[in-house]
Amino acid sequence: LASEQPDLMMLLDWSAEADLELFSGLVASVFDTITGDRARERWREPLERAAATGPASGWVLTKVRLAAAVAARERGATLHLVDVALDADTEGSARFAGWLYSTCAVLDGIQRPSPDWRPKAERIAAELRASPEPEIRDLATVVDAFLLLLEDRFDEAARTFEAAIEHGGQSWAAETPIYMVGDCHLFAGRLDAALTAYARGLTDAHEKSSRINMGFQAEGIVAVLIDLGRHEAALEALGASDSLTGEQVRPRN
Repeated sequence: LASEQPDLMMLLDWSAEADLELFSGLVASVFDTITGDRARERWREPLERAAATGPASGWVLTKVRLAAAVAARERGATLHLVDVALDADTEGSARFAGWLYSTCAVLDGIQRPSPDWRPKAERIAAELRASPEPEIRDLATVVDAFLLLLEDRFDEAARTFEAAIEHGGQSWAAETPIYMVGDCHLFAGRLDAALTAYARGLTDAHEKSSRINMGFQAEGIVAVLIDLGRHEAALEALGASDSLTGEQVRPRN
């Protein structure tokens, strides 16, 4: 979809005014490829309309609500959408619930979960593991890894993310964890390991032309360099990150 971005943006602009149902479906389908907060803020008002009174339902409505929360920069507010996914009609998709859980964790900057999150996460993981499809079962490992990271169990989280990478093949379950291993090592104070993991993630994101994940990994490298006391190198790396990602990607806190 990267090569279709200009046409996609035009279609979203048109449907935001002319066809809210089409707009909602498009947002749900291409949420991950509409890169950066600035792009999402472009449709903040129609996203809010679609989330509140639009024709969307089920998983489409949930993704529209998530996009609206991101566009409004309601970082903490996105966590409650896991409840929406579990309680609303998500067409019985444990895969979608797993995706939403992991995405909310990333969007919220790895905030600490409430005590009732573990049973919810375990419920999602159990549903994923019960799937006859290996690609869906692999998502359970991703959910496990995010929960370990949220609980500051950094060593276990790193090992679990690596397991997801090893067994996930070319699926989403392998694609997302490669960008999280660096954080596990950084938070644990293993700076050399973090730098290696971020470099691997940055290479992967570059090969996939993913600006968001390029910025995500580059900013991790900046954090490592700061902790190492290499402030000039950190400043250069931050400048390189800005050049790579452009204005569409907001820096992490």
